[in-house]
Amino acid sequence: MLFCLILIGFMFLCFYQKDSDIIKKYIVGKTTAYINYLNEVLPEDEENKTNINVKSINEKSKGSKSSSSSFSNSKDQENSKSDLADKKNDKDDKNNDILVVSNNVNNSKTLLNRHTIKNKLKDLNNIVNQGKTKTNFYDATPKVDFNEYLAPNIDDQEFEDIILEDKRTFKEFFLETLNEDQLFMNTFNVKDNFRPTSVKLTFFILNMILYCVINAFFIGEDIISEIYHIEGKDSFFGFVPRAISRYLYSFVVGYVVTVVVDLFFVQEKKMKVIFSREKRNIVNLKVKITDLSKEIIIRYIAFFIFVIVLFIILMFYLLCFNYVYPHTQGEWIKSSIFLIIILQIISILACLLQTSLRFISFSLRNERVFRMSKFFE
Repeated sequence: MLFCLILIGFMFLCFYQKDSDIIKKYIVGKTTAYINYLNEVLPEDEENKTNINVKSINEKSKGSKSSSSSFSNSKDQENSKSDLADKKNDKDDKNNDILVVSNNVNNSKTLLNRHTIKNKLKDLNNIVNQGKTKTNFYDATPKVDFNEYLAPNIDDQEFEDIILEDKRTFKEFFLETLNEDQLFMNTFNVKDNFRPTSVKLTFFILNMILYCVINAFFIGEDIISEIYHIEGKDSFFGFVPRAISRYLYSFVVGYVVTVVVDLFFVQEKKMKVIFSREKRNIVNLKVKITDLSKEIIIRYIAFFIFVIVLFIILMFYLLCFNYVYPHTQGEWIKSSIFLIIILQIISILACLLQTSLRFISFSLRNERVFRMSKFFE
């Protein structure tokens, strides 16, 4: 436990000094590429829409020239009144601390607080400058197909559409599922731009220690008494019958704790949602991305602090447990290692079962079987 605590402290330093800048570099680089993409694509769409609107207006105006002339005088009077009102509103706006921002993509206007915009954009510039100084910020950022990048998850579509569009083989889908759901594979075989190596290793160590602690927590007095009164030497796997109930409890409690810890993490799909929602307002897009970048760093710092404090508490509990029950140490260590191995095998079998049910549902065209496969995610 002491070694793991020191290792997590080292991971925290690595995150603070290096990995946090890598996350910022990735977010700002991706955002810059997306804004350039919007500047290239959206003006063409707006021009096409404008041409369509002008054409429809011209067609309508041909049949209504005579009727519009009779109302021209009244409209001129209304326009003069509206001009006076607009001038008055402009004077009022100058006294307010409000900035009217014109979007450079489609000239839509958004009212935002002046100080808020300045602070957010200043934060964004600071992130960019940190990336330039500490890392090669503009190092060969690969071009991204944003139509594919922002495309919805294929499993969110209708079942018939999934059958037609999902071209992955059994092996490809199984390996993708394994890399995503299996703890060892996800930690050592998958690169996650929003979850750097220091965070993933800390999460991995936390899971290993939690398995051991939860296993010790459910060793009751009856098991301790049984171990103490064993005559002769116990077999190597003699602990298995005594540990079955503990394994069930450990699985449930470990899953709940993992879900709670997972609340500290931010997935990349949150950035994709911001891209899709704010694509017509570049200022809001920059503000939201700046907030997201700060939120990720704050969450991960809170995660490291939470893990360090939790490890100190768990270390005290394990010291007390092994001091009070010295004859249980052998069974506790063996059963903990066995528990870790069993849980990893179960996760592999769950991925295999999920993949099998998915392809069976495709072959039978049965949506109920497909929903059963989603249960094992």
